Amino acid sequence: MGLGDKIKNQADKLAGQAQEAFGKVTGNEKVEAEGEARQVKAEAAQAADAVKDKAAEVGHQVQDKANDLLNGDK
Repeated sequence: MGLGDKIKNQADKLAGQAQEAFGKVTGNEKVEAEGEARQVKAEAAQAADAVKDKAAEVGHQVQDKANDLLNGDK
């Protein structure tokens, strides 16, 4: 994925950590839980981006290998 998406996901994760900490300090369980949920959502988005990046990389490798075979290269 794009660098902007990666930065946004990391920023969301950090914001979730801050929100969770704020909830703990203030004794607000709802805010704490929202912060935890925000972190989980950001981590899931990061994992999805990693899968997409790896799939694109494998696709390029397969395409390169197919081109090599078609061109008679080994």
